[in-house]
Formats: sequence, structure tokens, C-alpha cells
Amino acid sequence: MELTTGFGTPYDGNSLDNGSQHFTTLSEQLKSALPDASWVGSASEAYAGLGTALQNAAASMAELDTQLAALVKDQGEWVTRMRLGFGITKDILVACLLIEMLM
Repeated sequence: MELTTGFGTPYDGNSLDNGSQHFTTLSEQLKSALPDASWVGSASEAYAGLGTALQNAAASMAELDTQLAALVKDQGEWVTRMRLGFGITKDILVACLLIEMLM
């Protein structure tokens, strides 16, 4: 069972947090690219609509990356706990085996 938990340090999700920061920066940049009051007409409205949609998509991706990073970190912590539990159980079983052999 212990082998099912993999090897090495569990992934902590830091790259996802970094990705979230990039999406947040992108969202802010897209906000600054929206047309100001000097823009008029249907093309301006269409451009603003697409810019807002892209800004919202980037903000959503930032939030989703943050949520996924938290989930991945939590799962990594559970893998560590599971490894500890398996290690303790294995040690107890070895001790029981030694006691049985001595009897």
C-alpha cells in the first residue's frame, strides 16, 4: 500500500499560484486597454465588449488557478499524512511479527 503514495515530495501547487498571478496581471492589462470616452461608435462598443470578456476570462482563470493550487496543496499534505500512517502501521506490524517470533 505504501507504494501507492508515490515517491518524493508531493507537489505543492506553487506553479499554479504563479500562473494565477500572471492571469491577474493580464486581467489588469486588459482593463487598461478598454476604450475611454473618446472612443465612439459600434466598433468601440464591440471592442469594449470583447475586451471586457477577455478581462473576465483572465480573472476567472486567476481565481480557478488559485482554487486548484489550494486543492493540490491540500492533497499533497494528505499524501504526506498517508505516508506517515503507512510507516507507523508498517513499524507496528514489524514489531508484532518480532514479538510473535520470540514467543
